[in-house]
Amino acid sequence: LAMSRQSFMPPPPATAKDNSLNVDEVARLWEEIQLRHISVINLSIYLSNTIDQELIKLLKRALHEVALPQLAQIETMLKKEGFTVPTRPVDRLQQGPPGQVSKINLGDEEVLGVLLSAAQIAIAYHVRAYCVSIRDDIKNLFRDFTSTEIEEYQKLMQLTTQRHTLDNPPVVTSKHG
Repeated sequence: LAMSRQSFMPPPPATAKDNSLNVDEVARLWEEIQLRHISVINLSIYLSNTIDQELIKLLKRALHEVALPQLAQIETMLKKEGFTVPTRPVDRLQQGPPGQVSKINLGDEEVLGVLLSAAQIAIAYHVRAYCVSIRDDIKNLFRDFTSTEIEEYQKLMQLTTQRHTLDNPPVVTSKHG
């Protein structure tokens, strides 16, 4: 009856190509690209805020071997699917004298603490993105990101352990019982 009266409007034909990204995959890629932008900005700031050569080496590796390559992979994936990607953050390196960012000095221990937290958050986001992805290429992308992030986290933990910069819980000074 509805068809004869033309009261039924069929949905428009699908315009998505076969095996295209689903909404959750797009959302996770977009979220990851924003997080990589923040990572690039923060790593650049920390690089200009320390004079410790071992920490500088770790920060440079995180920027040039992790954050920027991951950003490029995400951009390529989104472009391949027809999305316009946001512009990359401005290069902040060499903007000010080493050890000074807007007159706020960060200690190396503070930088290490922030990096530890950031790595933990990145791992959690990568795992979540992996879990909601359906396409194999997207799953592989996030699996690789997770592996790389865990490797860098282990290097970071090794440095913080050597320097005794982890915040340990207070020691029990009395026993009730």
